[in-house]
Amino acid sequence: MRSPGHWAGDGDTEVERALNARRSRRNAVGSAAAGRGLRVAGMRTAALDYMTSVHGAFIQEMIGIAVILNALRALRNMPSPESANYQF
Repeated sequence: MRSPGHWAGDGDTEVERALNARRSRRNAVGSAAAGRGLRVAGMRTAALDYMTSVHGAFIQEMIGIAVILNALRALRNMPSPESANYQF
């Protein structure tokens, strides 16, 4: 049983590492796609003069920060294979 402060890499088995890698990759790809979509939407909005360039740059940075924080969710405590229904 894992302690509440468990981080990925603390004595994981190979199965847990493989599952964590798949989860991390899925999360990163999803974050990248969401960030790309939000940035394109922001560029279209700026191109139509609905915001100034300063506001557009600020929003672009906020989107980048949000995407990075979302991708870092993979570093949170991960469930053990015994307690979750994993699929290979």
